[in-house]
Amino acid sequence: MIPDDLIGIFSVDEFEILLNGLPFIDVMDWRENTQYSGVYNKDHEKIGWFWKIVSEFNQYQLSKLLQYCTGSSRISIEGFR
Repeated sequence: MIPDDLIGIFSVDEFEILLNGLPFIDVMDWRENTQYSGVYNKDHEKIGWFWKIVSEFNQYQLSKLLQYCTGSSRISIEGFR
């Protein structure tokens, strides 16, 4: 049951997003908020190849990659920040 103080604050769609995360994966947001370590950085040649390939993925493929990387197929309401 939804607590009385939350009724009317969120629409059904907003509440679903709050619980489940955003259904759309923004590759640029993902890329801009990825942290690298070791010899890798955002300008590394292999990282460039990775993002080139990922940018060609459809939303289904992105959700599967995200699930592999994070354990969740959706991102939080705040994006990748």
